Formats: sequence, C-alpha cells, structure tokens
Amino acid sequence: MKDQPSLRLRLIFAAGIAICFVLTVVFVFLEYLFERHVTRKSEAELGVFVQQIMSSLSFDQEGQSYLNVPLADPRFGRPYSGYYWQINRGNAVILTSRSLWDQSLQVPSAARSFAGSRISQLSGPDDQPLISMARQVFVKDKDNSSPYTIVAAMNREEIAKFLESFDNDLKVAMFVLGAVLLFAAWQQISIGLRPLERVRRDINTLRTNAKQSLDGNYPEEIRLLVEEINGLLDGKDEALSVARARAADLAHGLKTPIAILAAESRNLHKKGETVVAQEIDQQINTMNRHVERQLTVARTRGRGGDFAKKINLHNSMSRLIGTMKQLPNGDRINWKLDIPENIYVDFDQHDFENVFGNILDNARKWSDQAVEINAKSSPHVTEIVVRDDGPGVPPEKIDTILQRGSRLDETIQGSGFGLAITGDILDVYGYRLNISSKNNQGLELKIMLEQMELAPSAT
Repeated sequence: MKDQPSLRLRLIFAAGIAICFVLTVVFVFLEYLFERHVTRKSEAELGVFVQQIMSSLSFDQEGQSYLNVPLADPRFGRPYSGYYWQINRGNAVILTSRSLWDQSLQVPSAARSFAGSRISQLSGPDDQPLISMARQVFVKDKDNSSPYTIVAAMNREEIAKFLESFDNDLKVAMFVLGAVLLFAAWQQISIGLRPLERVRRDINTLRTNAKQSLDGNYPEEIRLLVEEINGLLDGKDEALSVARARAADLAHGLKTPIAILAAESRNLHKKGETVVAQEIDQQINTMNRHVERQLTVARTRGRGGDFAKKINLHNSMSRLIGTMKQLPNGDRINWKLDIPENIYVDFDQHDFENVFGNILDNARKWSDQAVEINAKSSPHVTEIVVRDDGPGVPPEKIDTILQRGSRLDETIQGSGFGLAITGDILDVYGYRLNISSKNNQGLELKIMLEQMELAPSAT
C-alpha cells in the first residue's frame, strides 16, 4: 500500500496554502488602500496649487493677467518637469507655467464648464499621462465678469513610482510575515501533535517492556484513541488466552485416548501381534508429536500477542551453545560464535530458545566438525546465519525438511518436527527463514528478524 504523507506535513501544507491565500488578499487590499491614499493626497496637493494660483491671479491696467506671487514649488519652473499649471479664459490659454515651455494643456470642455473642481486625465508634453484638477472661477476684469479656468496637473508616473516602491516593500514584508506565520504554524502543529508522539513512544514502550496497556493523562481527543487501543489489546490478550487454554485442554483431552491406545499396543505385543502393535505405536508417536507441536505454537508469544522484550543475542546464543555441548557429540563440535555483543532482538526468551534450540540441535546432529553462528544488524533488519559442515541437503528436498514429521535420515534420532516448529514460531513473529545447501558442504539457515521499532513520528 502506498505510504500516505505524514499528518504533520499535511497540516503544514494546508496552513501554507491558507497563509498564502490570506497574505495575497491582504496584499491586494493594502495596495488598493495605498493607491487610494496616494491619489487623494495628489488630488489634495493639486487643490492647494489651484488655490494658490487663484489667490495670486491679478490684472494690470491694460487688463493683462499675471501672478503677483509665483508658486513656490520649483518644479513648475523646470521645463517638462511633470508639474504644470495653466489659466484659460474661455477657449483661449492666457497664462501657463514655465514647465510647459512652449506647450499647453488640452483641457476638456466639460472641465472648463464645470462649476467647482473637477479631476480628469490629460496628456501632457511628450505624451506624459497627467492627473489634473480644473476649477472655473469668475473674475471681474474691467467692466466684464469673465469665466476663467485654472488647471493644475502632475505626472501620474510620479504616483506610479510611489506605488511601485510601496509594492516592493510590501512584498518583502509579506514574505517575512509569511515565513513567520509558517514557522508559527509549524510550532503550533508540533505542540498539537505532541500527544500523538507520546502515544507512539508509549506503544513502543508497551511492546518492548511487556506492559499490558497504555496509561497516563492524554487530551480528550487522544484519550478516546488510547481507550480503543487498550480495548483492542485486552480483546487480543483475552482471545490469545482462550486459544491457549483450548489448546491445552485439547492436549489434555488427548492424553487419555493416547494412553489407552498405548496400553492396547502393549497388550498386542504380549499376544504376539507385533505388526499391528508397531503400527499403533507409530500412530501414537505421530499424535504425540502433533500435540507437542501445537502446544509449542500455542505458547508462542510473538509480537502480535504479548509484547516481546528485547534480548541480547550474543548472551542468549552463548547459553544455548553451552546447552548443546552437554548433549551427545556436542562437545566434539567446534562452535564458532561471531555475534557482536550490542545486538538486541525482539524475542520472548522462551520462544528464542525453542527456535534456535531446534536450529542448533539440528546442526549438532548433522555437523562433522564445526558449526558457525554469525549475525549482523542494520537499523531495520537483524540477519542471523547458522551454518554446519554436514552432508547438506539436496536443493529439491529443502522444502521437505520444513514439513511436519519429515525426516531425511531415520538413523538420526529425532521427531522430524524441530524445524517445522521453528518455522511456525518464526511465522508468528513475522520473521523469515531461508534455507540453502550445497551437497557435501553443509546446511545454511538464514533468519531475517525485521526490527519492529516504530518509525520516527509520522505526525
């Protein structure tokens, strides 16, 4: 099944999208507000210019208009500076700022006839885009009262420069703010997911220390999950206990029929019916082996029922080798143990002794001179190899030695169930057993113990 992205990454990704969306909306809104602010400020400035021109407009004795007080802003005196003013009487231009030089502003007729101030867009010298304010006033010159239109204009590119500068600063500010918000979201998510991290650690402790349930104070949302996990554990332990009890009851119930059959076999031997008695004895031995095998598997704890403790591989294997040396021919074999002392594996001690006791006992029976046991460990897998120098097994018969009650050589003492039981126990743990052999070069058993340490928090 394809791995899903971690909950932490999903939340931070969703937070990142939300932050980007909000900051984009805020950026557009602030840009709009600033543009309105700058535009209003520019219009207010044009209004001041128009007011100054109105207050400075005078006429000489011949009726010629002039400004008795020049505008203080020097930009009106610099040609094509982007700041201009102009006075019209009707359609005629009577006064212009020096900045217009030999040009004039084409004031729309609607602006000239509008009572009050009017904002409009004009085209200035060199096709400069201008924003202008026009105000119509009536001035009495000589004996007549004539309408005058006073126009003040500025280059809209000046406003655009302010907006561009503001945009650049605002982008930097939004980027910094986004980074800060994203970091804050990461911290918030990390704090919020800590209870899940604690559950992960507690489950790992539950497995390695053989505790029976999760305990401790958890937030309400996590507490419900913990209660469900504890419920599953209790149900699994109960089901396992019932299964073991039934297996034990079954074995106990079979003892009486087997004992009766054994008594009948002895009676047949006494009567001289040896062939029938031997057949019954063979079936009795087979039933005894089946019962022993099922009881062994039923007692296996594995990693799915009671949680196994970690055991030191080197020390446990050394004790088993010591036991093997006390068995027939065990002391004549050169037991070569090459296992680092810092390797720990997930195994119940009793199950470990069942598995590797059978494996080493098989090597003891078939080995000529030496048995090698070595191991290596990686973060996820521990590989244990047991190799003997016996006659080996033909490749086509390797599967046979894992079958129930199968024995390749009847002259060697044994039930034929040792490696079969070993395979069953390893299956309960989820471990793998690989057997390989070369004729006349011994048998090699490779056990792959996949570490069940919980991965770093996927939250």
